[in-house]
Amino acid sequence: MRHEGGKIVFFRVPYKTRINDKWCPVVRYDTARGFVHGDLMSVNGDVKKTPLFNQDNNSALTFAENDLKSN
Repeated sequence: MRHEGGKIVFFRVPYKTRINDKWCPVVRYDTARGFVHGDLMSVNGDVKKTPLFNQDNNSALTFAENDLKSN
């Protein structure tokens, strides 16, 4: 996470799970590629990118943390 002037300008919130002694990515929220989005990863490596429109980075980070904690 990176701050500038009291605002979050970059963040990455990943969730991984352990399958057969290997850590596998499941979902990641971040600001890469210039916009806030969630990436849902499948076991075959496909990634579904979902933009989080109408949220500033601070609100999006709160959403991401709450989503991962509740699911």
